[in-house]
Amino acid sequence: MNPPADRAGPRLRWRRFWLAAGCLLLMVLLGLALVPLPQMVTGELLTDKVWHALAFALLMLWFAGLYPRHRYLLVFLALTAYGVLMELLQAQVPNRYAEFADLLADLVGLATGWLLAFTPLSRWPHFAEHLLGVRHHD
Repeated sequence: MNPPADRAGPRLRWRRFWLAAGCLLLMVLLGLALVPLPQMVTGELLTDKVWHALAFALLMLWFAGLYPRHRYLLVFLALTAYGVLMELLQAQVPNRYAEFADLLADLVGLATGWLLAFTPLSRWPHFAEHLLGVRHHD
């Protein structure tokens, strides 16, 4: 049940596991984003944006490793919608705010992840399965 590969190499044996882990990652990040926090000090503003960018770069790279390149735009758009939803939900949580700057940091992270997806890093699940000793039929 793997999508057609546009990369050389065997199909992922644990693709469903990697997708489930990615969905769990999405849920954990959303949960962290919706936890009410005490008022943040302004010195943490830069760190907050860096975390947003890193998280969304990781998400883009994670899912890019599971889909063929011709699906990267769809992954990018889905994760952008996820970022917008996260900001809208944060506006409903005490001491949390919907910030356009957070969404921009998400987009910077997604763009970074997109660029990294065109490197060997996009084969991370293949490397992981190899390290775990997973045997492939192809």
